[in-house]
Amino acid sequence: AAIVDGYRNLAETMGGVQIDADTLVQDAVAKSDVIRTNVSALVKGARIVEEGQLADGNYYVKMSLPLFGANTSVAAAVLPEVMKDIPYEATEKVTKKSTVLDRATFKEVKGLKYSGIVVDCRGLGLDCTFAPQILDVNGRGVYGINNIDRDFAVSKGMVEYIKDLDFAVSGRSRAGSNPLVVKAEAVKGGTNSVNPVNAVLTVEDADKVLLAMQNNKELVVDCAVVFVR
Repeated sequence: AAIVDGYRNLAETMGGVQIDADTLVQDAVAKSDVIRTNVSALVKGARIVEEGQLADGNYYVKMSLPLFGANTSVAAAVLPEVMKDIPYEATEKVTKKSTVLDRATFKEVKGLKYSGIVVDCRGLGLDCTFAPQILDVNGRGVYGINNIDRDFAVSKGMVEYIKDLDFAVSGRSRAGSNPLVVKAEAVKGGTNSVNPVNAVLTVEDADKVLLAMQNNKELVVDCAVVFVR
């Protein structure tokens, strides 16, 4: 009975996981038979990590599902189907003529090969999601699900969420030992939501991030982006 209850609770919890700013897993399940089948199979394969008897005689189980992984994970169950109709787009090119950065800053950023991007969102109430975006204050897209390696997004995630800025820049996060660090101006939802999952940068910082990605293509390929919450 505890196991049956665990499957039900796990399915309910999984349904509330945010895919992007506008979509929960339960929304995707309602729209897609493929995702519904994938999610059902995933829940049935959940791993029991702990079980026991309580003092009142009742039994309990703790069950686990991986969020990321190439095959059996929440991301693998939903993201490929969600992403299939989203065309790939290369990140925007930043030039001396197009940028708002002064010449000295442009030259400095262009001259460095950053190992990753760290977006400091502390104090802004950022929530986690499978498909976050980085935007500038004018709504320009800087980094999103349409720019990245889809397989990496499923296996490892588009961004790494960390609560410690010092750890994020220490070389122990996916941003590496020489990341570009920018401070988010705000966090926001999507077109049809207020879920605070997307990071908003100044136009200047957005140009820096785009220039860093332009100089090191591996930043996008390896999703070398960290959000500090």
